[in-house]
Amino acid sequence: MRTGLLAVASLLDIGRRPAVPGANDNLSAVAGLLELARRLQERPVEGLRVLLVSCGAEEALQEGMLGLARRHFPSLPTGSTWFVNLETVGSPELALLEGEGVLAMREYEEQFKDFVTEQAAAAGVRIRRGLRSRSSTDGSIARRAGYPTVTLISVNAWKALSNYHLPTDTPENVNYETVSRAIEAPRRRCDAAPPTRARRRAARSCTRAAACPRASAAPSPRGGCAARSCGRR
Repeated sequence: MRTGLLAVASLLDIGRRPAVPGANDNLSAVAGLLELARRLQERPVEGLRVLLVSCGAEEALQEGMLGLARRHFPSLPTGSTWFVNLETVGSPELALLEGEGVLAMREYEEQFKDFVTEQAAAAGVRIRRGLRSRSSTDGSIARRAGYPTVTLISVNAWKALSNYHLPTDTPENVNYETVSRAIEAPRRRCDAAPPTRARRRAARSCTRAAACPRASAAPSPRGGCAARSCGRR
């Protein structure tokens, strides 16, 4: 009974507060993907299909990403599609989730995590490893569907997301250097040959914020799914 009352009280407290600005979580990913789109437009990668997708509604049980899955996963073969999920990339240090899950920890594919980390290092970008999350991001939907997936996040000195769900999550508190570093790994990924397993498969996807060519043209203001899709033909 006490637990139930506490839960109701907590929800009432959340409901009476205004929405937070959401600059780091997750407009930082929206900004990153729009910049990636600009760079790819200036210097396209020959023979590579790139999808920039903003799903929205991530914190409503990934409704946006699930909508993308229903509509587009049938046309994106698991053997030729990769996902790179950008999730709150405006804290001081760029990091990669080894796995995530609320009830059970689900690991991302080791080979693809290593490949993305190596590509970032080649561009002079260090990605912190060894972190896991008890929450669930849009990347979990792609992983569960069988796509090689990585989720890039960022953390502060306490291994926490800066200004997470706080009124201080404003543009002036975003670390834009980290946002810039976050898009170097996907950019390098698009330029590089896929890892061994990827060669057997042939294309790829990546995740979080502009416009899917077959979906809505406008990016979501909250950027629920920061997605991109990189596929070799």
